[in-house]
Amino acid sequence: SDIRPIFRDVKSKPVAAIVAHTLKLGYHEGAGHHEFFLVLDDEDIKTLYDVIVRARNKSDSLSGLLKEWDLPRLGV
Repeated sequence: SDIRPIFRDVKSKPVAAIVAHTLKLGYHEGAGHHEFFLVLDDEDIKTLYDVIVRARNKSDSLSGLLKEWDLPRLGV
């Protein structure tokens, strides 16, 4: 996370600032490893958090079904 100053005139102090968050994502494709970066604002962070919480809740629910059905859960 960074504070990014906003300038009207670069010889003067900033007139405002934004808080920006950088998310680094890495993945494998074929034999190679790649990565890219996303810049997020606070609303993006909230949305990402909400999506992750929902995914965790779904995972817990599905894990309960696997136990009920006596099926092993394999890691991915």
